[in-house]
Amino acid sequence: MSIAFDAGAAILLICFAVVCRFLPLMSSRLGQCGLFAVTFIATSIVRATAGASQALDAAAALLLAYTATAIGRVVIARKSWPAHALLIALAVVTATGAYLRAYRLAEVIQDHRPLSPDVQYYRDHALATGNPFAAGFKSPLWPALHAPLLQLNPDANVSMRLLSWLCGIGMLALTGGVLGKLLHPLAGVLTTGVLAVEPWLIDLCCEGLREEAGVCSGWWFYGISWPARGAAHGSAAQRAGSCYCFATSVSFLCWL
Repeated sequence: MSIAFDAGAAILLICFAVVCRFLPLMSSRLGQCGLFAVTFIATSIVRATAGASQALDAAAALLLAYTATAIGRVVIARKSWPAHALLIALAVVTATGAYLRAYRLAEVIQDHRPLSPDVQYYRDHALATGNPFAAGFKSPLWPALHAPLLQLNPDANVSMRLLSWLCGIGMLALTGGVLGKLLHPLAGVLTTGVLAVEPWLIDLCCEGLREEAGVCSGWWFYGISWPARGAAHGSAAQRAGSCYCFATSVSFLCWL
């Protein structure tokens, strides 16, 4: 059960690093690195002395305190919004989604919720082979991705849920980033905020299904092909690159 809290704390520390990078409190980069190192050490001490869930809480509290302080300093002192407001907001919202999903995953693992028939199918093929071309006819890549996880941890109640859980968190940042660039930064942040706290999505990512991975891959391929599509009079190479990205995304989603 602690793996959920440890993974959640690691993701929150990554989000903290992103906020530190684009919303600095210190004037020097060395000072910012030292501040992050202190946060990492403090979280590790809490993990060693109090437990995994307390370390997750500590990482969340430190991230919230730092973000509020840094934004207040920029807005009040400089009377302007941070230069990378979209990225900072997405980091905070993604951290919120990771925090909620970590507690939900821990509950699901502790309750030993039975795996759904589809996930049992993925588990059986993952145990049989790690070759995506031989891992069954239904979504062969998904069982193949779980094969090394099951070898590291034979407990399917944990291993078959972890990857979909990670994709459920990654979906938040990708969705907000693409919508923020495609429509408006506020649209990306608000959409991601709704997805981050939606109870059904929080529970769904703990099931071990492949839906979140499909959303992640779809947004990722769409995002990398958008610059080529955005050029109204783009070159033939740009249009070809856009078509290639679209075709690759479709084939990848079918394989997944």
